[in-house]
Amino acid sequence: MERKTLGASSTKKVFKEVIIVEGKYDKQRLESLVDATIIATGGFRVFKDEAARSLICRLARKCGVIILTDSDGAGFKIRNFIKNILMSHDNSCDNAGGGDGGIVIKQAYIPTISGKERRKRVPGKEELLGVEGMDDATIISALENASVVSGLAGASGTGERVPGVDADVKGAITKQDFYDIGLIGKDNSHAMRREVMQQMGLPLRLSTNALIDVLNRLTTLDELKEMVGKFII
Repeated sequence: MERKTLGASSTKKVFKEVIIVEGKYDKQRLESLVDATIIATGGFRVFKDEAARSLICRLARKCGVIILTDSDGAGFKIRNFIKNILMSHDNSCDNAGGGDGGIVIKQAYIPTISGKERRKRVPGKEELLGVEGMDDATIISALENASVVSGLAGASGTGERVPGVDADVKGAITKQDFYDIGLIGKDNSHAMRREVMQQMGLPLRLSTNALIDVLNRLTTLDELKEMVGKFII
């Protein structure tokens, strides 16, 4: 869905989910592109901020959540922390109220790209561009292709679609498929998965399960086999 903002010259993409980002500059970046509720964690501050966690839980229970963090180690640490408190019985969520306790969690990923944002004098620790440094199309694509976390709504955790929640996934790629085409269980499987992530413009820190979830959004098994066939030595 798109909505024309009064007095604005551009159309913003509408997302019903609350979008979680790391910092205020990420939040400002998204506010220029999308019509959605956007919450910044303040970096690692959310680890000790129970009020912020409670707010995230309350909003997530009402409308679902999309987690969009940087592709570096810090970004994945924050991403996993938010995911874990939403999936577990964290006190912040237990006391948040609202909804029936079932939270739809979606993961949105930006690619691993070297560089620094214009406002920074020096690049970050891993010298990677963050969310605020991505172009408009990359951010919108990441949000539109956000994948539902496995294990929700009866999902098996094997990369299969989540019934009733993730009905618009493209493929039905599973761990067995990964094994059959050599993406797990082989000496070079790690390198092959990294190549797939690079080819698909994904962060290189994705776990196997997360990669399966995302690929089910972006491609089909046949397309994946064709891609892998091109770089098998």
